Amino acid sequence: MLRGVLFLVLLLAAPFLRAQRWQEAVAVNPASAPIVVDGVLEEQWFDRAPAYDLVNHDGSTSNLIVENYLTMFRTLADEEYWYLSFVCSDDEPLATLTGRDAPIWKEEICELMVQCPTGRWLYELSISPRGTVYDARLFWNKYNQFEVDVAWNFSGILSAVGRLPYPEVPERCVWTVELAIPWSNIPGGRPVDGGVLKANVLRYKRLRNPEFLKLHGSAFLSMNLFATGIKGWPAGPSSFGRFRFFR
Repeated sequence: MLRGVLFLVLLLAAPFLRAQRWQEAVAVNPASAPIVVDGVLEEQWFDRAPAYDLVNHDGSTSNLIVENYLTMFRTLADEEYWYLSFVCSDDEPLATLTGRDAPIWKEEICELMVQCPTGRWLYELSISPRGTVYDARLFWNKYNQFEVDVAWNFSGILSAVGRLPYPEVPERCVWTVELAIPWSNIPGGRPVDGGVLKANVLRYKRLRNPEFLKLHGSAFLSMNLFATGIKGWPAGPSSFGRFRFFR
């Protein structure tokens, strides 16, 4: 009964949530106070940060699947950090890898891709449901291939993952992500009021539910904030959207 009610709520809310992805830009409002990065989202996330849902943009995925793995993204900023949060509906997530820069994209992740305001680099930051972090910088070379610098790291980032069970539905959970990126990692620092960074966020999910595998035709589900045009491909600069910062 509870599962049916949950699905109905998500189904009714979906048109409102999806409408937000067509906004001109993601609004990055100022945090009211420094955020405690512990995986437990405090009230200012819900009071000050608009919620954006990540979706499968190519239309090939059943709404039932996307809404079963509903993913809400929020972002805030202060003078020291750019804050990001994800709230991910899930069954049992796949997350076994540990150690900085482990290939966590082979399992499940939430991810940020940022276009450097100056120069050629794209910055990549991923985190798994286990809290394992992968970060690198990369660029498209003259052969239209990625050159990846995995040795490069975001300096001084804060990260945390939390988990909540659904009441009375033991096979379901919500896992949360909080990230804080020091502005010292971004050339030029925090944008001025109304300033823009080009970026995209996404979530990779490995499907193991037999019904969803049959519907989707693949074990790999990608959901993005801005349309990439290609499944699971967040790094094309033309797919980056605008994150507009306010003070």
